[in-house]
Amino acid sequence: MQSRLIRIDWVQEPERIIRTGHPGEFIEVAFSPDGRISAGAGPRWSKLWDVRTGKELRSLASGGHILFNGNGKVLAVSILGKTTLWDVRTGKVVHMLDGYVGPFNPDGKILATASEKEIKALNRNWNHKFAVNELEA
Repeated sequence: MQSRLIRIDWVQEPERIIRTGHPGEFIEVAFSPDGRISAGAGPRWSKLWDVRTGKELRSLASGGHILFNGNGKVLAVSILGKTTLWDVRTGKVVHMLDGYVGPFNPDGKILATASEKEIKALNRNWNHKFAVNELEA
């Protein structure tokens, strides 16, 4: 059975989407900033849906905590101290990072990650550390 979202009358139930058709449980769900795409993640998978039609757009081979960047073009998926950045349109891996996903800045060009001993702020190429802070033990 294909996973799908049940469309809800947003006037009658403005804060609810019912998800059906997937045998696993969700760890986290998120909406793209424009509200057009919904993402749901389990421990080993993430899925993207078109909110208007309920159609599954793609399935990604990583799960955990999820977060869209500011323009909705990148989905960060974080589990077990590793973060994978996915291109929402193509479903391809953009970059892999050490640390748990933190917030993107509002324009989506800087991402914060955190690990046991440091916090990083990375530019949109995901390769330049703007700041690294060693945490006190």
